[in-house]
Amino acid sequence: MVLKTLLVIIFSALCTLRVSYTIPSTGCVGDTLVFKAVVLDGTSPYTYYWRGGDSDFYMSSSDAINKMVITSAHVFTVSCTVTDKNGCISNSVNNDLILKNCK
Repeated sequence: MVLKTLLVIIFSALCTLRVSYTIPSTGCVGDTLVFKAVVLDGTSPYTYYWRGGDSDFYMSSSDAINKMVITSAHVFTVSCTVTDKNGCISNSVNNDLILKNCK
């Protein structure tokens, strides 16, 4: 039992996954916004889970790059979780996205 616990601790210490996230903070109705997650290390393949939402919006994708066309003015939070082949996880911070009527 002690050996199993020690192995988990060693594996956790070796688990690194760094990701650079690009998530816009504002947009206008009619704009196309681009969300990106660029993996800097870790072991491929990677899975990407994009989240964001309120009653008007929900985004989930396995792609590193997501695009969204703004259809209404509102505010919501967007985030992304990336997982590599070894189960290492990187979470973006929650980012508030403000969508406005700009015209």
